[in-house]
Amino acid sequence: MARLSKLNPVEFERILVLARKQIWEKEAEDNMNTRDLFIQWLSSNSSKKYSSETIARALDEGSEYCMSRNLGKKKFWDIHDSREFAAVTSKLLSMKIYRLTHGKTAVVLYKAVSLYKDFLRYSQESISFESKKNEDADENRSKIYQKLYSVSKVYDDPTGITIKKIMSMIGNEIDESVVRDILDNASWAVKMSDDIYSFSRNADSVLRERVYPYFAKTNNIVTDTKFLKMGGQIPTLGRKSDSKSAEEKTKIQPEDFDKEKFEATLLHRYRNGMQFDSIDFENFREMYEILYDEVLTFDDNALEERLRYCGVIYKDRLFPVEGIIDSDTKEKLLSYIENSFESGKKVLYYKAIYEDLADAFASCYTLSDENMLKAYIEYSLTSRKYYFFSNYMSVEKNVKVDHNAEVEEYFLSSGKPMQKEEVCTALSHIPQKQVNRIITMDSRFLRNAKGEYFHIGIFEITNDELECIADIINGFIDENEYAIWTDVWNEMQDRMPVFLENNLYLSRLGVRNAIAQHYVGKFIFEGAVISLPKDKYTMRDVYQLYAKHHDEFTADDIYNLSKELDTVIYFDALTEVSVRVSHDLFVSKKIISFDVQMVDKTIESFMSKDYIRVREIDSFLAFPYVGYEWNEYLLESFLFSYSKKFMLLNNGLSLNNVAGAIVKKDGKIKEFVDVCAAVLSESRITLKKSEALDYLTEVNMITRRSYKELDAALQKATQIRKRKE
Repeated sequence: MARLSKLNPVEFERILVLARKQIWEKEAEDNMNTRDLFIQWLSSNSSKKYSSETIARALDEGSEYCMSRNLGKKKFWDIHDSREFAAVTSKLLSMKIYRLTHGKTAVVLYKAVSLYKDFLRYSQESISFESKKNEDADENRSKIYQKLYSVSKVYDDPTGITIKKIMSMIGNEIDESVVRDILDNASWAVKMSDDIYSFSRNADSVLRERVYPYFAKTNNIVTDTKFLKMGGQIPTLGRKSDSKSAEEKTKIQPEDFDKEKFEATLLHRYRNGMQFDSIDFENFREMYEILYDEVLTFDDNALEERLRYCGVIYKDRLFPVEGIIDSDTKEKLLSYIENSFESGKKVLYYKAIYEDLADAFASCYTLSDENMLKAYIEYSLTSRKYYFFSNYMSVEKNVKVDHNAEVEEYFLSSGKPMQKEEVCTALSHIPQKQVNRIITMDSRFLRNAKGEYFHIGIFEITNDELECIADIINGFIDENEYAIWTDVWNEMQDRMPVFLENNLYLSRLGVRNAIAQHYVGKFIFEGAVISLPKDKYTMRDVYQLYAKHHDEFTADDIYNLSKELDTVIYFDALTEVSVRVSHDLFVSKKIISFDVQMVDKTIESFMSKDYIRVREIDSFLAFPYVGYEWNEYLLESFLFSYSKKFMLLNNGLSLNNVAGAIVKKDGKIKEFVDVCAAVLSESRITLKKSEALDYLTEVNMITRRSYKELDAALQKATQIRKRKE
């Protein structure tokens, strides 16, 4: 730096001024309280559903409530640790009484809490980073200056050399913008053109002065500003134009009236709007004369032409601009629009502006809806950088609307799970089918509950937390070959309370779906079952694995498993590796054996026809001993897995009942519908649907009071009866 002060005092002084400025800014920032810094941070980030002040007020009220109820020992603004803040706010937001008594504030607070957590993390990261960044930047600039100064002593070409060549000489990895800034301000360099600099003493001295070209767009009335009709507003930017020329479409504002006086009269007399009729014209003339002691001589048509330049036309009424929105609110509106476009938005919907600034518009009683706001914006924003369309405005003339991005932004700005109906209502300008398709097809939107979804972006998880959950899942997989989400969730509740507090808005299903997306390729999530990619277990596999890993288990165990998996019971998977020996108990096939020939012979002694209802075997004294007492459940298992001669036909197994009929494997009856037809034909009931269903249930032919092939069974039963007649 000392050498730089001798080589170029001007540059050295510029760096000193910059350093002082940074010190002053740091001191000013230190003097700001946390609340002010948070609001400042909000204004520099992406657009929000609520204003910065609204979010800050929600935190104020939440903080006061926590202090008054002893939920925390510090005000929110005095908490600088994100985990401590999450612990306090999660208690607050989980209190039903708070949500009931502070409904509106609670809704805003959900979003405010998430934003303040981001702010706290940002603040911690910035403290150490900024000081080092500023120090490194000054040192780096000094080194670049030295390199450029050395180059200037070697190259003395009056025509100059390109910036590309200069960069190649000092190092292409250097920031070109820093190089240009030094050259633009150095006394020993002359900017010959946009990309050429000369270090020669003979370069044209005129070129030593810096030039800032100003580019002005051609004023095109058709494409860059609103059309005028009698001074009023008709087709706006972005709309299709007809074949008339620009001159035919525009009218020049007459200069024979005082516009400011017209606007003041309109505001004084017609704050709620005036109609273009003879009565209001006459009233306007009278008020104008009272205010200015001047008589207006314009006829009605001429007066209307001039009035159309003086306010916003909405629903055939003329409103004074300040009567719709006051100057302070206008500044908020303009700031919102500018910040939104600067943050990267391509379009702004009038409805969204109207809803997002609802707090600011609360005192604007004349502003009735988003359509009136649209008319106001189109009249007030005369800057040619905006284009206006039917539902939105843009900074691009040929903008393409991205509905996927709109839906995503809405979910992110909400900061919590949303019902699909709510989203469709809020984004009513997008067809409902398209909104539903985006939500259900885009993997970034995850289900939190029936009809309720959230964006993966609101899910908070660290790498350490991901590793911890992976350890939990792997622990269960090592033990059982699979993990069940309920078990994982219970373990997380014990070991990871802070993680769950940080995602308080999400249900157990929502957390499961978010975690599943983070573990793509590492684990397979199939419903409530989690397995390794090499296994990819299904629900059926889990039932079989459960039976495989338990020599004994109960009917209650299976019922609870079905609830954890949220699925039906796969009895066929259980029967492959286990035997049900009673209503309550299942045992492994490894610990039971049958004398198949003897059991089949015993069953045969009961068979007097092609079939026998399983409940007709009501005595098991003749059955050979197998280590467990014989009953209908043990008989059911034998028929499904062991018998060589017989099989059980029914409409499915049940946890609480044994039903169906035993038939010979080599007999005439092969299908359940045929045995049902035989049973019905031999009964004394009328072959009608309701009576048939009642009878089949009563004699334990069906496990539940429903049978999809009942009509076919009745038809066959009728045919059997006719043949017997």
